[in-house]
Formats: sequence, C-alpha cells, structure tokens
Amino acid sequence: MTEIQQLQLMAAGVIALLFFILAIAILRKRHMDGRPWATRGGAMVYALIFAGFVGGIMVPLQMDFMNGGIAEMSEAELLTSRLPGLLFFMIVIRSDVTGRLPMVGSLIRAYRSAMLRRTIEGAHKRLDKMQALDERAATGA
Repeated sequence: MTEIQQLQLMAAGVIALLFFILAIAILRKRHMDGRPWATRGGAMVYALIFAGFVGGIMVPLQMDFMNGGIAEMSEAELLTSRLPGLLFFMIVIRSDVTGRLPMVGSLIRAYRSAMLRRTIEGAHKRLDKMQALDERAATGA
C-alpha cells in the first residue's frame, strides 16, 4: 500500500467516524420514528458515502493539485479522470438514489427523516425567537 493510499484510507476513516459520532450526538429520540437502530444505520451508510467522497475524490484531487499534477494534465485528462467521480457522488447525495437501494434504503430514509425532523424543530425555534423580537419591536419595548 502506497503512502497516498494510506492517506486516503486514514482520511476516509476519520471522516466516517466523525460523521457517525456527530449524527449520533445531534439526533435525539424525539427525532427518530421508533427505530433508532435504523437511524443510526442510515447515519453509518451516509458516513461511508461521504468518506468515500473525501477519500476517493477530494484527497487525490488535493494531492494532484499540491504536487503540480493538475498543471501537467490537459483539460480532457482532468475531465475524464476527476469529473465522473465528482458528478457521481453529487448525483447520489442530491437525488436520493440511495434511499431506493434494496438493502440499505430503509436505513437511509430513517436517517434522512430524523435529520429533517431535527431541522424542522430548529426552524420552529428560530421562528419563535424572530416572532418574539417582532412583538417587542411592535410594542416599542
């Protein structure tokens, strides 16, 4: 295993671990729909997808950039070597293709719905604060 491969693997592992720990830390029981194991499993799948993006696309791109490899590549080489992987991960994350996968789709949907519930809860809290500020401004206090 080369030094770059070790760096990719280490970066991917750290990213996956931090993503998973953060997901467990911010999601509470009230956000989950009765299946905490599914929500945590979905968080782990998302962590692995994101780690694959960082370790497989971003780290090699940064290494090429730092070592001057991008300056030596033609535009066609750059587009055919880096763009397909970048587009693939962007499509996978944004289009919710992962939610339709046979084995892990239900886990991913559970995680995404828990994150959506958390986001909605936070938005309600911010709206309440803004309404309180508007009420104070309207009364002249």
